[in-house]
Amino acid sequence: MSSRHIDFVGTNDTHAGTADALFSYMVDCRFTESHLNAGHLVLALEYVYQPRPRFWQDLSIAFVVDAVTRRFPNWLETLGAPDGGPTDMLQGVQEFLRIEAFDEANAQRLLTLPKHLRPSDPASALTWLCAYFVREELWEELELAERDGKRCGSEALDLVYLLEQSDCGTVACRTGTLVARAYRDSVVKHHAELA
Repeated sequence: MSSRHIDFVGTNDTHAGTADALFSYMVDCRFTESHLNAGHLVLALEYVYQPRPRFWQDLSIAFVVDAVTRRFPNWLETLGAPDGGPTDMLQGVQEFLRIEAFDEANAQRLLTLPKHLRPSDPASALTWLCAYFVREELWEELELAERDGKRCGSEALDLVYLLEQSDCGTVACRTGTLVARAYRDSVVKHHAELA
């Protein structure tokens, strides 16, 4: 086992099938150990995304670790290189999850507003969110929102749309999810044609 210590957070029952779906994506896309980087794992996370409240907030890095470990039982030793190895990779994934959870929480804040009072463009969403953070003394959230500029308002509004569409029974997808699905489908199709 690698000498590095990696702290894995516990799991959540609402994501019972998430590790299985991540594992299946890695199998379908024919991931090898060379695919073990934050970018490919983020793609897998985009693939399993479901537009429902708290999806990102309740998603633990433990699901990623579970799926990777099933696919590559010796991945900790393989990536235990001096350039950061598994710790850096998982920190990249953890940062992605943190930003997605932040955006999702912001969408849920906007959804508490009556529709006629809800900001409808990224700039006004950012203004409302920043005012909320100041009022509630959420200084870390304010710093993150200001650092990311209009992205914060835009991402929150995108998630508001996805959650509202999901509530109506309409299927709407994030761009990242569409990309992940297209990648998986092209790999599966390519290997089916070779068979």
